[in-house]
Amino acid sequence: MTNQNETAVAKENKDRTRSDNPDDSTKLHASFGKIGLENTETSYVENSHWTAVLDGIAELKDCFDDNPGATEQMFDNQKSGQALLLGNFEKLDQQQILATIPPKQEVDSLVSLFFNTATLYLVCIHGPTFLEEYDRFWKCPEKASIMWVGLLFSIMCMASAYSRSSTALSTLPGAIEATEHADQRIQVYRERVVQCLTLADYTKCGPYTIETMIFYLSIEYAQTSDNQTGLWLLLGTVIRLAVRMGYHREATTSTCLSPFQAEMRRRNWAALFMLDSAAADQYGLPRMVNEALVDAHGPANLLDEDLSPHMESLPRSRPDHETTLVGFLAIKNRLLSTRNIITDLTSYPNKSVSYKEILKLDKIVKEQFQNIPGPLKMRPMSKSLTDSSGVIANRIFLALVSYKSRCMLHQHYLLAARTDDRYRYSRKACIESALELLRIQECIREECQIGRRLSHEHWKFEASVKHIFYLAATILCVDLNYDLSEVPSKQRLGKEAFPKIVKALQGCYNIWVQSSDRTRESQKAVAMLRFILDKAQRSGRLDHVSANTGFEQDDTSMISHMIDPSLFNHDPCSMSWENYNVDMSQFDLGEFDSILHSNQSNNQIIMNSWENDGSATISQPFMNGPDWWTTFDPSSMN
Repeated sequence: MTNQNETAVAKENKDRTRSDNPDDSTKLHASFGKIGLENTETSYVENSHWTAVLDGIAELKDCFDDNPGATEQMFDNQKSGQALLLGNFEKLDQQQILATIPPKQEVDSLVSLFFNTATLYLVCIHGPTFLEEYDRFWKCPEKASIMWVGLLFSIMCMASAYSRSSTALSTLPGAIEATEHADQRIQVYRERVVQCLTLADYTKCGPYTIETMIFYLSIEYAQTSDNQTGLWLLLGTVIRLAVRMGYHREATTSTCLSPFQAEMRRRNWAALFMLDSAAADQYGLPRMVNEALVDAHGPANLLDEDLSPHMESLPRSRPDHETTLVGFLAIKNRLLSTRNIITDLTSYPNKSVSYKEILKLDKIVKEQFQNIPGPLKMRPMSKSLTDSSGVIANRIFLALVSYKSRCMLHQHYLLAARTDDRYRYSRKACIESALELLRIQECIREECQIGRRLSHEHWKFEASVKHIFYLAATILCVDLNYDLSEVPSKQRLGKEAFPKIVKALQGCYNIWVQSSDRTRESQKAVAMLRFILDKAQRSGRLDHVSANTGFEQDDTSMISHMIDPSLFNHDPCSMSWENYNVDMSQFDLGEFDSILHSNQSNNQIIMNSWENDGSATISQPFMNGPDWWTTFDPSSMN
């Protein structure tokens, strides 16, 4: 009996010692994820998804099942799923399809709008080459391949969607009729794209297949609200077609591809990598690209005018201070590559990572953000008067990726820090990053109003970033809920942090309630905020919280506090696109290195993805928000 007691005591001491070691790879962040059984639909999301984080509020687990009939009816009333997958479209032959093409003047207008709207989809096709093909098409439409016709219809459909986004906010006479006409055109052109894809048999992987499929994917994405499964499956189809065509391999190793063809393949693969990473993050599902099998180089920072189908070699890449869509895509993919590593390392079902390695990843995220080229760094709106709305939007997108990466990296230690001050750094970094995300949301809401700088960019934010703000709000709600559930003597939020978080959530609630978004996700998010804010109100701790909701602003706009103080002294020529590497010799990767090189069947991560995504040593803090300098106080990391 004595031996058994001694054994139990020894085991308890051993466990305590292990848990007291902050560098130990205990499974503080291990989580199964979440399997949902809602109405007749079964779904799974990984532990980094906001709905999985929401499980940290036990009182809310049954909150969303109060009225399942309404949710199911709302889902049933939505548009049918992806036509290409379900086959719910009329089949036409080539002559019938060509007969439905509008007059050239109308098509010219749509093509012009497409090429004059700055979106990442422009990198997928070479504008001058397409326009040459476009001119030949009108001379003899019957000679054009049906897949190229599908590409043309996809461009017309996307341009119609751009046009609709502008008229939807307009109060001018005829705006409603223009919006309805655009809706009709979108549906007709969408069906024509599907008809062309099937008539050409996209599984044969002919010319223009990948470009047309990517554009069709963007069309379906803009048309879909809740039914995300179809989009995920469609993306998988596009990626597998690209792999079948060898887009994931470096094209210079093939003698049958010209320098122009090789570069356009790199651009399309970079776009697919971005879409795959973004979709996995938004839907809470694993990525489909096996990076261990990829050796394709990133695209060069070049404009369309720098390329020609007849060139014998690629020109030198433009410097980083010359902002191009390809350059923005390359930078975003670097940030996404690091976020992918964070997702993988915090989601492996049978592996865990030491806290020391978490801090190393945190350093890389900070370095990458600080080394974003000057033209794409966050700056106040008052200092962006000569910048296009597209450039401003791209700056915001890069900031969102970086802030969310830090939230995902540290969120698993958020509650552990309540009982162990050694994780205080993660707690502070996570909360501050979440607050910054909600500040950016407030900025987007203001600047997307009619007459403001981002009013013509509002559609870019409508669906692609909502999940980022959902995660930020959920992190704050979970933490605030724990604080409200504890006795006053154990409450961890300070007098300054509590009103800051409450005001952030109040402002967030106002934005979401006023939104026209009525998807299931948005309704869950609103219910979450309503529950937490009501609980905070009943706690009696809101006496010192200002009645004004949202964030205090100065005359330089909401994002002025995020500016890097060294920004205006930044020499844009001090870095090149080719020199963006972290000195990995400063890191003792240890166990982390073995995880990066482990043979995971579909999620293998190789060190090259890190080495190509880093940046030089920084001398400034990651971002300069309220109290941001103290966020990185080295003493908090001890």
